[in-house]
Amino acid sequence: MNKTMVDYLRGEVDKFAKELASKHDLTYKPSSATYNGNDCWMKVTFAGKDINGKTSLEAAWDNNAELHGMKKEWLGMEYNGNKIVGFNTSMRKYPVFLEAPDGSGRKTTVASTINWMKLQEVKNEQS
Repeated sequence: MNKTMVDYLRGEVDKFAKELASKHDLTYKPSSATYNGNDCWMKVTFAGKDINGKTSLEAAWDNNAELHGMKKEWLGMEYNGNKIVGFNTSMRKYPVFLEAPDGSGRKTTVASTINWMKLQEVKNEQS
């Protein structure tokens, strides 16, 4: 097993998982992969939606954003080249979840999110 083979397998798994998620109205998070010798492990994550059509991260954003000094309307907005996709209450230090342009997940702090978004608001007011 080598990096080239793992990258190829990951691409195949991602392609199949996206089709499966679409078929069952789920959200798919791209897989992570590790390898060692002849073995390869991949993590594939699917998320369902609540009765309002929101993922658990989006619903948690609605319930917790204002409690942490953020605004509900920031969900889906651009943050430093990434898109804000939700909030995870079990991640104490980095609860804000982001999605990079390539679809991979990122996370950041509440303080960093507030600072970035307020800076963007000031920039928008000045222009």
